[in-house]
Amino acid sequence: MPYRTIAKWVVVAGASIIGVSSMLAHRSYPIDMLHHQDDSKLYTVQNHQTTFQSEPSQVLPSQSTGIVAAELTSSGNKNYIEQSATDSPWQKWTNWLPWKKQEVHFGPRSYVEVGGESIGIRLQSDGVLVIGFQDYGSRKSPARFTDLEIGDVIQSINGHPVHSTQDLTSQLIRPMFDIKLGIIHQKKSKTIHIHPYLDNHQRPHLGIFVRDKASGVGTLTYYNPAEHRLGALGHTITDVDTGQPIEGRGLVFAARITGIVKGQIGHPGQKRGEFSSHSHPIGKIDQNNGYGVFGECQPNGAIGPLLPVAYPNEVHTGEATLWTVLEGNKIEKFKVEVEKVSAWQTMQTKSLVLHVVDPRLLQATGGIVQGMSGSPLTQDGKLIGAVTHVFVSDPTRGYGVLATWMMHADGEDLQSKLTG
Repeated sequence: MPYRTIAKWVVVAGASIIGVSSMLAHRSYPIDMLHHQDDSKLYTVQNHQTTFQSEPSQVLPSQSTGIVAAELTSSGNKNYIEQSATDSPWQKWTNWLPWKKQEVHFGPRSYVEVGGESIGIRLQSDGVLVIGFQDYGSRKSPARFTDLEIGDVIQSINGHPVHSTQDLTSQLIRPMFDIKLGIIHQKKSKTIHIHPYLDNHQRPHLGIFVRDKASGVGTLTYYNPAEHRLGALGHTITDVDTGQPIEGRGLVFAARITGIVKGQIGHPGQKRGEFSSHSHPIGKIDQNNGYGVFGECQPNGAIGPLLPVAYPNEVHTGEATLWTVLEGNKIEKFKVEVEKVSAWQTMQTKSLVLHVVDPRLLQATGGIVQGMSGSPLTQDGKLIGAVTHVFVSDPTRGYGVLATWMMHADGEDLQSKLTG
């Protein structure tokens, strides 16, 4: 189905100054950057730092004896990890010894449609994110004299909800000498007061840079047809300036790749892409966590082949296949090697170490590049995970996350929101 192209995305960033005007405000890098957008202007910036971050590892419940079931909820599809101990009478007295036998059994397997296609993501934060301070000549920013910090999220002003920069600026049109902001600071609600600077027209200025949107192109990892859920990227989306995860919701659009910047040592490459359509979303994003972005999707037809999701202990070193798009919207498959698999009993965002060995992919990209985040990995006829990071010192190598952990993180976050 043809789409009308209305926007091209390279690496851009935008911000609003709350006042009058608008302006910019072994090591691994995540390989996808969402491009930050202002409603009126786009600004080119250099990718100086990691723009995505991982969450701490989580340990699945386990015991030395008996049976433990840790539910890996995948949007309604439940996988059960049962760990049991087969102990002889004498072993009951020596459970601490290393030869104790343990058996692992898995329950119903999940099946998903493998992705690989490029998608456009537009994420709207819940509130506006503070990304900097602005001084007015010799006059310091009024916000500097408060407890407001870079990375805080403003959710209200003088009791009025703030969902966008427009909501904030619309309240700053008349003289005020005390402004009350409701903010989220380190995941805790807080109220602060700012005495604004009044210009010659008696308009108040807080002296802060804020941002409320992020847009860009990434890669779809899977679509779960049983629950109409999608998973993509394999890592969290964070703000390019503050490094803070963007809390919010968004839309998913069809996208296409228009070019490749080849990666080199010290300089990660990137895909250049564009939204195929900005008026016809194909899905909604409702989760953004350390294991990817997740949401609802209602595709017109099948996205990719239906494959089982590999259990963590089924993933092994050796040959695997990477699915991604290098030109247009054609999904291609490339050979990679899984060089290391982390302990499968523990949830980890950096679950795999990958090495690109396919001559075609090396010739085209130099290895792993930005925009490849979320590219699915298959092995032995199963979906095992997604590409997430590139090593700056060696663009042919990088990290991947297990697909099981992605599905678990989606189900866990969704359930917490439904019951919270």
